Amino acid sequence: MKYDNERQYDGEWKGGRWHGYGQWMNPNGDRYEGTFDCDARHGHGKYTWKNGNVYRGEFYHDKRQGKGTFHFANGNVYEGDFMNGVFEGQGRYRFDGGSYEGEWKNGKYHGRGILIFTDGSSYTGAFLDGVAHGQGEEKGVDGTIRKGIWDHGKPQAVG
Repeated sequence: MKYDNERQYDGEWKGGRWHGYGQWMNPNGDRYEGTFDCDARHGHGKYTWKNGNVYRGEFYHDKRQGKGTFHFANGNVYEGDFMNGVFEGQGRYRFDGGSYEGEWKNGKYHGRGILIFTDGSSYTGAFLDGVAHGQGEEKGVDGTIRKGIWDHGKPQAVG
């Protein structure tokens, strides 16, 4: 066990640096178990925050990057691609009885996807910065269908 800037590390070393499999804990209660490369989380691992959030997946130079699953303490779950620590690429997010599956950019719905609301209604189509934007289709719980164009979350030419 070694302490570095008050962080605890127990694991493999190479050239005086954390390298290979190991575990570390910050004084704030966050902890990581997985692989390291030159003192950075790199490869596959599990990061657990003190607040109960848990990420399992790939790391690249200390950032969540590649495939992974993020379990939020409130029960929400994201499974998919990460880039520079945020949801980016293809992914699925399940929350309070609803879900979104599709493309992400910088942690937001962006591109093509399907959003299913907690009441069972849905929107399938284009998203921009987390809201419906562009060509899409909305299905109501009663079976009604509205197709058309959305502009920053608001239906425009919809029929």
